[in-house]
Amino acid sequence: DTKMVSKILPILRRKKIIRRGDRILFDRGYYSYENYKQALQKYKVIPLILIKEKFDKKKLEDMLSFPLEVFKNKKENLEKAKRHYKGLVKELMDHIMETKKIKYHRGFIEDFFKIMKVGFGFKKLNRYTLRSMHKFTALNILLAGLVVYLRIETKKDFQKFAEGTLLKVK
Repeated sequence: DTKMVSKILPILRRKKIIRRGDRILFDRGYYSYENYKQALQKYKVIPLILIKEKFDKKKLEDMLSFPLEVFKNKKENLEKAKRHYKGLVKELMDHIMETKKIKYHRGFIEDFFKIMKVGFGFKKLNRYTLRSMHKFTALNILLAGLVVYLRIETKKDFQKFAEGTLLKVK
């Protein structure tokens, strides 16, 4: 849902998961010109979202004028804030049309979640208490992170592991 971005980004900032200048890879469902604008102007992050067929790069560029908060700065900081914002917009415009790269990285993310669901039983998240659910989730993420960090070297191996065919014992 395109409206979820306005709910997700404040949480990510509050938990210090995102910082200024970070790139965030969103799925196609978050596509909206407003989401690009909000992520850049309010949170100073670069949203990489799979674009739709009728995407108008010029329309997006026109929407990304300086946010008003930039002009609250003192004169010496004003130029710095403007340069930073222009840099974010330029980086977004440089990478926005690289759909092959974005799809490649999305594939890794999908395989990661497949490992979580199939390999570590994350599909069945039935727990009696919120605390046990937190423990189970944290353990799954830790295990998946370790497996990805230690065992997987290529995308093909990653997919095999996600499907349960990488470590066949003979």
